[in-house]
Amino acid sequence: MKFINLFFNFHGPSILYGFLLFFILAISFFRFRWPDLKYKILNPKYVFFALGLILIIFLAQPLIFTFAQYAVWKTSPVMIYVFPPHTPGLKIFGLETPFSGYFLRYSWQHFIKAPFFAAIASLILSSLIFIFYKYFNRFELRDVYFAAIGGLVGGWPGFMIYIFLVPVLAVFWLLALKIFKPENQGELILTPFWLVAALIVVLFGDIIIRHTQFINLIV
Repeated sequence: MKFINLFFNFHGPSILYGFLLFFILAISFFRFRWPDLKYKILNPKYVFFALGLILIIFLAQPLIFTFAQYAVWKTSPVMIYVFPPHTPGLKIFGLETPFSGYFLRYSWQHFIKAPFFAAIASLILSSLIFIFYKYFNRFELRDVYFAAIGGLVGGWPGFMIYIFLVPVLAVFWLLALKIFKPENQGELILTPFWLVAALIVVLFGDIIIRHTQFINLIV
């Protein structure tokens, strides 16, 4: 339990997210810049492995928080009274659970609600990108994965910063190319900027939220 508290108090998930995003960006950069390199670490399967780890961390985080809070309250001489038999447990299919309605509402508000919003927003975003990829040939398939994962690690309301940063970064990059390499007639692409924007949100999202109107979107 102490390890779990230390892990989350010192932003363990954000550190892991940042490391995995940087890892994916590095592999993607080296494969794009030097496609003939044959180092084993540049195998695309490692990208999917890192994406899978991010998804596991995202799904596990609210569950770990919930059960850690449950364990703490069960040992508290005061909060023990919010659990059965002192407080009626929530019934599912007629069976009483060890969780009271109060505890579940608390967990939803503090641990589950924001990730749920981020997951729904990411699902909508990745679905729209998939539609444009499938029927209008406007994206690549990896855009679907990168956009979804970026939205998840950004959380809520970090997701709103994320979808703002992606096109802004892409436009600035395109302008920089036209200024410094006018012979390069590049087109606007978003593929690398899903992960770059996600990394920025992971590292600086809390600061941006606290000092902007995004703080009003906290749920």
